[in-house]
Amino acid sequence: MKGKPGPKPRVKPDQADEVVPSEQPETVATTEAVDDVESQDPPQMTIEKQFWYVCRQQGCNFATVYEAEADEHEIGTDHEVELTEKEATQTELFSEPDTVVRQLRGQMPASRVAELHTELAKLTDEKVQQQDAAKMAKERVKGLDAQILELVALLRDPHEVMAVPCKWEISDDGNHKSLVRLDTKEVLETKALSAEDRQKEAERVLSGNQAQQETSEAAAALTN
Repeated sequence: MKGKPGPKPRVKPDQADEVVPSEQPETVATTEAVDDVESQDPPQMTIEKQFWYVCRQQGCNFATVYEAEADEHEIGTDHEVELTEKEATQTELFSEPDTVVRQLRGQMPASRVAELHTELAKLTDEKVQQQDAAKMAKERVKGLDAQILELVALLRDPHEVMAVPCKWEISDDGNHKSLVRLDTKEVLETKALSAEDRQKEAERVLSGNQAQQETSEAAAALTN
């Protein structure tokens, strides 16, 4: 470190009057010796306790005094960082640690790359399973909607399908036949008689008349 220069010499007034400006330029005498370089003691060293965040993962040399960097290291690497108290020796002024650790881009270990590939495959498989489950659930919801609509319609007009005896009957004019429910006498259907129907009806009437005649004759015979 450079020493301080001594004070500039002063020219006495009587000497200044003797100087002729045209013959001798004004100069400043520097005959006085420069003060000796001031001796300066080196900065005092102080020993104090300092807390460091140190990675406990074997083979990892991460260490920092900043909590934010420690949190970032734990999240990014899934390593465990421990707060450790150390004795730190530093100067009182302009003291900086010789080694500064920062989170920077670096080559990822092959083991970590393999772990990421395994995790990616696992997540992809889970996504496919969830998509299949969502598709099945969507189809199930459609089926439930159809069943709900069917039940709502049935409750509006409560009924059920059952076997009911019915009979075809010829109309009085002999030109039509009607299908009648025997329990409620409700006419379900009416059709015009076909040639085949007329033939069957004529045979039925003839058979009925013959049976009635035979019954009458038998009754008359018993009476006589």
